[in-house]
Amino acid sequence: MDLMFSMKNTLLLTVPAICLVMAACGGNNAPKAVLAAGTFPEVHIPGVITDPQERVSYMAAHYWDGLTVGMELDPEQLESVFGTYASILGAVPPAEARASVEDLLGRIIACEAADTTSDFFENVSSLAGKYFYDPNSPLRDEELYLPFAETLASSQYVPEEKRGTYAYDAGICRLNRPGTVASDFWFIDTRGRRRHLLEPTSGYTLLIFSNPGCHACGETVSAIVEAPDYQRLRAAGELSVVNVYPDEDLEAWKAHVGEFPKDWTNGFDEGCSIRANLNYSLRAIPSLYLLDKDKRVILKDATIEKLIQELQKIG
Repeated sequence: MDLMFSMKNTLLLTVPAICLVMAACGGNNAPKAVLAAGTFPEVHIPGVITDPQERVSYMAAHYWDGLTVGMELDPEQLESVFGTYASILGAVPPAEARASVEDLLGRIIACEAADTTSDFFENVSSLAGKYFYDPNSPLRDEELYLPFAETLASSQYVPEEKRGTYAYDAGICRLNRPGTVASDFWFIDTRGRRRHLLEPTSGYTLLIFSNPGCHACGETVSAIVEAPDYQRLRAAGELSVVNVYPDEDLEAWKAHVGEFPKDWTNGFDEGCSIRANLNYSLRAIPSLYLLDKDKRVILKDATIEKLIQELQKIG
């Protein structure tokens, strides 16, 4: 996985007011007001809201309130404001983030209905794919891209030849969603035993899909084993690790499997059935999943930062 994913002007979130940029949409006959950089109206958080988390939640809920007919924004400015928005969504509970995304979708559809000559609908949809669905995005979250994919798959404003791609993406996003029991599969461990993911274990399960000789995999493994909360949970017997090679070069796997911790359950997918059956979305490697004690998905294709944050919450 390319850890050097680049986003223009993605901002680190601070709780004070964050500038809101108005987006391009307008009626076919309405004059369009082009907003100059640095003149965007702010989201004004009521002074009575003083709790930092509540202030961030307010920003997520009201980020696009100023979106009105007749305003234009160039693509570079739009990406800057969308990057900030994506960062905010990463700091609020999932239900709030999804509600905000659905609100944005309703607004851009209304803009497109008012003026089909505007590129705002297409540009926002593209940015949603880049920030929420690109496997190398540090802000990726398929739960936030799913509303876009589902909507675009049937939208009259999307060319018919492109709708199938969005429908496929929506199907990928629905695989192993947080809160659902992880899809089971068989694999062969280093002792030649046939194992399956959902076999009984105590505590939580960290599921890793990795490749032999993968530099990003090595960096990820190092970050995991050095994390204090990983060490704490492992020492207490509260976390199992299943590390599976999903591809077909078994000679390469045998040559490199010794590079992974020996106290992990390391194995390979015999017959590459995970990819063939599309049990999991493996759009980039490594891919990290965290499962609870009932094998329900907590994190899907998580960044190492999200994984470590979640491990801190356990116990």
